[in-house]
Amino acid sequence: MKTSLQRLPPWLKILLFIGCFTGLLMIAGFLQFFFSPAFRQLAFGILGSGGGLFTVWIFSKFRAFSYAKAGIRLNRRSPLKFLLGVVIGLVFFLALLMAFIWLTPVRIRFSGNGLSLEAGLQLLSLLPLALMEEMAFRSYPQQELNHRYGVWVSQFVMALVFGFYHILYGWDPVTAFTGPFVWAFLFGLAAIASRGIALPLGIHFSVNAGQLIAGLNGASPTALWIISYPSRTAEAVQQRSQVTSMGLHGGIWIMLLLFTFYWDRRQKKTNACELHEQADQKSVIQRRF
Repeated sequence: MKTSLQRLPPWLKILLFIGCFTGLLMIAGFLQFFFSPAFRQLAFGILGSGGGLFTVWIFSKFRAFSYAKAGIRLNRRSPLKFLLGVVIGLVFFLALLMAFIWLTPVRIRFSGNGLSLEAGLQLLSLLPLALMEEMAFRSYPQQELNHRYGVWVSQFVMALVFGFYHILYGWDPVTAFTGPFVWAFLFGLAAIASRGIALPLGIHFSVNAGQLIAGLNGASPTALWIISYPSRTAEAVQQRSQVTSMGLHGGIWIMLLLFTFYWDRRQKKTNACELHEQADQKSVIQRRF
């Protein structure tokens, strides 16, 4: 017998899933202030991940989907997928960073920061922060949209949702749609291709860690480098550098669109071959009888 959640159309279940997570995330944002400042970000990530798991549990309890369908079931290959994701994220981030340094007058130098408890906590907090977002956006919503409507709808819808989510989180629209919106195509394709969140989680964590360590998120105890403009750099030059950064992200987006196109075409060919094989098998069985 179908439950009330099972009877709902897929798009409405996805909205309810994201809405439930967002509500729990707001509660987590309130509860983090009960912790000391050094532990708040880590606490927020852990509480947010707990909210994501609770959302998945509620929906699976009402048989809206299974853990396997949501792509969050752990298996022996999950750690390897996570590590592969870390490598992929590092490659993308370093390529972007090196291109930005080469095309603009910015300079990079060591910050002089050493190891500290605050730096360790800040870096550690990136893992649950990435996990809560991957559970919210790349688990059931991404997989269900891909299953029901195809990879293109899945990619664009979840990228838009991810961008608006960051705007609600306090980001300005330009940054949200030249950063998270673009990276969402990489995270989403990784989730679809691997049918889970371990691979995109590794990519997400690696990209965020790279930004933090390279000092792109501003001065922090975790930043091992400082990226800055030479003294007396004109404001117009700095503005052009920001445009260059947006252009580089646009280039990554186009590349990810091409990856998505390749994946979509490959899947269609695979499905066509499978249907052809099934038709051949059916024909053989009919001849026998």
